[in-house]
Amino acid sequence: MKFLHKLLVFALLFVGVITQASAESFTVNGVVYRITDTGVAVNNLAIDNDLNGIVYVPEEVQYGSTTYKVTGIDYLGNKDIKEISLPGTIKKIADRTFMNCNNLQTVKLGEGISYVSEEMFYNCTALKYVSLPNSLQNIGRHAFGVCKSLKALQLPKALDSLGDGAFSGCESLSNIELPESLQTIGTLCFYGCYKLSTIKVNPANTYLATDGKAIFNKDKTVLYTAIPVTSYNVPSTVRELRDHAFSEQESMTSITLPEGLVNISSSAFRYCSKLEHLVIPSTVDSIGDEAFYGCSALQQINIPQGIKSLAYEVLAYTGIKTLDIPSSVNYIGEKAFRNCESLQSIKLPEGLTLLNDELFDGCKQLSDIQIPSTVTTIKKAAFNDCKALKTITLPASLNTFEIPSNNDISIFSGCSALKSILVEANNKYFESDGTALYNKAKDTLICFPGGVTSFVVPQSVKTIGVKAFCNCDSLQNIMFEDGVSDLVIGEYAFKYCKNINKLVITSGIKEAKYEAFYKAHIKKLVITTTHPKSFYEYYLLKDNSIETIYAPVSDLSIIRKLTSSTLIPLNAIYVPSDITIGSRSIVFKLIKNEELSGLDDLPANTYPCVKIGNTEIEADENGRYVHAGLDPGQAFTFTISAKNSLGNMVGSAYSFTKRTANYFKSFTLNSGQTYVASSDIRLNVDPEMEQPDVCRFVYGPSYTKSCDLKYNDEVQSIKFTGFWPSTTVTLNYQELKDGKVTYSKEYNIMTKDMGLSAEFGNITPTSYTMTGSRNKTYHDAEVVDEGWTLDRETITQHGSTLHVTGCEPESYVNAGYAVMVKNGSETKLYYYSPSQSMQLPALTLETVTEAKATSNTVALICATTNIDDEEANTGFEWRRYDAPDLVPSSKANCPVVDGVMTGALRNLSASTYYKFRPFYKAESGKTWYGEWSAFGTADAYVYFDPTVRTYAAVCHDENSATVSGFIIAGSDDIKEQGFEYWKRDDAYATAKHATATTDDNTHQTVVATGQRMSAVLQNLEPNTTYIVRAYVTTEHGTTYGEEQIFSTPYSTAIGEVELDEVYSDHLAAKVTKVGDNELHLAICGTARPVAIRLTAVSGIQMAATTLGSSLENTRHACLHTNRLQPGMYLLHVTDGQDAQTIRIAIK
Repeated sequence: MKFLHKLLVFALLFVGVITQASAESFTVNGVVYRITDTGVAVNNLAIDNDLNGIVYVPEEVQYGSTTYKVTGIDYLGNKDIKEISLPGTIKKIADRTFMNCNNLQTVKLGEGISYVSEEMFYNCTALKYVSLPNSLQNIGRHAFGVCKSLKALQLPKALDSLGDGAFSGCESLSNIELPESLQTIGTLCFYGCYKLSTIKVNPANTYLATDGKAIFNKDKTVLYTAIPVTSYNVPSTVRELRDHAFSEQESMTSITLPEGLVNISSSAFRYCSKLEHLVIPSTVDSIGDEAFYGCSALQQINIPQGIKSLAYEVLAYTGIKTLDIPSSVNYIGEKAFRNCESLQSIKLPEGLTLLNDELFDGCKQLSDIQIPSTVTTIKKAAFNDCKALKTITLPASLNTFEIPSNNDISIFSGCSALKSILVEANNKYFESDGTALYNKAKDTLICFPGGVTSFVVPQSVKTIGVKAFCNCDSLQNIMFEDGVSDLVIGEYAFKYCKNINKLVITSGIKEAKYEAFYKAHIKKLVITTTHPKSFYEYYLLKDNSIETIYAPVSDLSIIRKLTSSTLIPLNAIYVPSDITIGSRSIVFKLIKNEELSGLDDLPANTYPCVKIGNTEIEADENGRYVHAGLDPGQAFTFTISAKNSLGNMVGSAYSFTKRTANYFKSFTLNSGQTYVASSDIRLNVDPEMEQPDVCRFVYGPSYTKSCDLKYNDEVQSIKFTGFWPSTTVTLNYQELKDGKVTYSKEYNIMTKDMGLSAEFGNITPTSYTMTGSRNKTYHDAEVVDEGWTLDRETITQHGSTLHVTGCEPESYVNAGYAVMVKNGSETKLYYYSPSQSMQLPALTLETVTEAKATSNTVALICATTNIDDEEANTGFEWRRYDAPDLVPSSKANCPVVDGVMTGALRNLSASTYYKFRPFYKAESGKTWYGEWSAFGTADAYVYFDPTVRTYAAVCHDENSATVSGFIIAGSDDIKEQGFEYWKRDDAYATAKHATATTDDNTHQTVVATGQRMSAVLQNLEPNTTYIVRAYVTTEHGTTYGEEQIFSTPYSTAIGEVELDEVYSDHLAAKVTKVGDNELHLAICGTARPVAIRLTAVSGIQMAATTLGSSLENTRHACLHTNRLQPGMYLLHVTDGQDAQTIRIAIK
């Protein structure tokens, strides 16, 4: 390897490969590592990585002078990852590491990793290939959950345990065997694995056994879990079904349980939604919590005699219709029958003492129930939402009727058909009046049935209990018997009573507790006596809606601050009715106050007085008060009072405020780039107003543009044109009568912009790249030119991409994507720039301190720079070291390659010192220089090789390709330079791979010139692999660059290509499927790692992936792409030794 070549490679590796993210983390090859006590942990992927989703994590990484061992991995969650390979040095793995990485397809865990963490690959829906190490002992809970593409998995021999739901939702999994070492298997391990028709256990396993459908302990007395089945006979040896044994078997319709079965554990049949019938053997003496929860098709079930208790939610959400509970049962757990919506009747056993929390909650068809005479306690929400229950009788034994706490629902909430709560005679604690439930003394109303519409609270009642009327939606009228006194309304007593027509708070009501009417809706609330502010703020008016409130005048100022309800003084004689709101008028009538009170003596003759401010309004002949000629959308306050025959005010005045309607029933202005329009104008015609002569929209200072409307409420439209884009347009609506404007209103709207966008690409100190476009959703403006503006005045370049070189470093970029718009005879430039002050970076020109190679007349000099490789005006100037400053320097342009500028100085004098420095010259003529450096030439001729680089070839079609390279002259003059290429198979067959001779007709050459050189190879053969290399010939011979492999594509389009199924010993690839967003292929003939790229014919990469080394005969790969447009694409496949290119035509 030549010295300069080493320098260039070193520079390439050094720049940008290792970057520091913070004091605790750093980035190597696109992967961010976090420093820990034991080494480093993989923390994330760098935002600007170029890994194309292929992530290989080594065992060690170097940062600065320190080498770190990779011992952990944090949560990644990076959805760009397609393949991941983790080393065996990792000891700590975060839960959910790759959760939701929907593009992840391939996983390889290195030897030494001992566990897969919880939900590590959960919802990696594209995951297909997983390689697990022999060191793996544990797979965590839901580790591979919802990996829908995973078809098969080889579990390692050392595996000790599988966590709950380890493979749940792996709907493509069709083959798996549990290894001999496995001792523990979690619940729901294979839930949703619908293609798993059988499961295997290694015969050498001493802990587990299987019948192909279920997993047992070794002697098959305990059934742990099962794969998805539609029907199943549990073996006769089984005595216990473990937790979740058949849970969520959504396709199972029948199952047979054996006599001898003793225990059905918790959730054993949870969510077996298609299970219709089940016979529980007589030997069963225990059924766990939620055992049949969610078995919605289960209409019938037997409970064996001998079972003493039914557990929590044991039959919740099932489809049972009737149930006979045996006399052996003396306890039923909470929510045991919750939401059994089909349950119509149930027989509860004598001996039962408790009806538990939410026992029948949601049993909407339960219409009748006999409560056993032994029941002493009914707990909260026991019958909540039993909508068919019409009557219920509480037994004489009942002594506890649980009063719900603030956040709980009451026992009979939602029982909308319940008409009566009865109590058996001789009950010592409770009483009924045939409707409601009271305490024995009947001074506390405890509970009210939800199906009753009207009720009068007896005068004996002193307390309405907590949530006594809660959820009584049917209740419309609630009254209090004359003589009620010192009554206290408890917390949430009328919670959710949403249909109360009228409620009167009399003087007999002493107190209302916290949120007594929470979320209630009352049409009319009458308050007959005064109360303190706290009564209203925290109790009566807290979190409810009331339409109209009648209250004493002294309380109205308090109430007004707490509610938006209509407020009427009790002693106001007249109140408004039949209020009509127009766009230009407010009209109403007056009626006597039906709730009038608080006046000692009401005069026989009174008359109303209506005012707005100080102006009195008279009623018309129809008794209407008409206030017209108003502006739309304005508020007006009316004051209504009453006067006696002497003109003195009687009672209290009543004020109310109303706002006139909007002038338009519908009106929406919309715009384009050059117009403003509306197609849904409907005037809100006010019948109280005289019709105008003209109504119209106008535009301009002298109303130069006008659109007339008809004065009616039909749908009409307007349109004004001729505007510039991004301009505020002011339209004025006018009404005219007798040539004068009687009403006008302005409306503003902005016309649409030109939809321009632009963004920066690569930015260097001397160049920048931008891409721009125009969204043509709106395109009514006339565009006469489109492209790029550099001065924000004219368009000088066209196309969607702008690449500018020769810039001055640290200068500001004024470029923007622009259009020139014509409007009439005028034009205007519109542009968009992503930044108004983008500044280019500073320039770096660092001279390498001495020449890298010298002869007596030739020297090789270098400098490092951050200038882009495409910049042309770069080079060196040099002179004799002892030359006076007045002597001009020599100058020559030299290209930049990978951040290194290299020049070969020729025709120098032997044994002479020279100095040199790099320069860059901008298009403006200004020049930047690096520091001077010196070297001395040799006193005699010294040979050194030229440097030659070969770059990857780009195929245009099946017959041609462009090859490129780079050369730096050595000590000798170049006689010829160019490229040499040959068919790969010919080269190997003739054994003339290293040297080309004039006799070798398999090698061809093409001559090129310049330090950067390229050539087009013509007349290539389709579907053929070639090798190409750059070369330089001098007096000392020929020097070659790297060999690059490329393949010409097939000459026929995809769909018409038939590849030979018998692959050769070399790499062979075959496209098996092309979809909208993915491409599948099969690869044979190589065990080496394979790199795959999909490119456009121009060479632009569309997608890429890699496959690791494998001894499989055929490997499959999938490239994920954006939707490919019709056209020609090239698929490049290589294993580093062989290469193949396939042409794909998307039609």
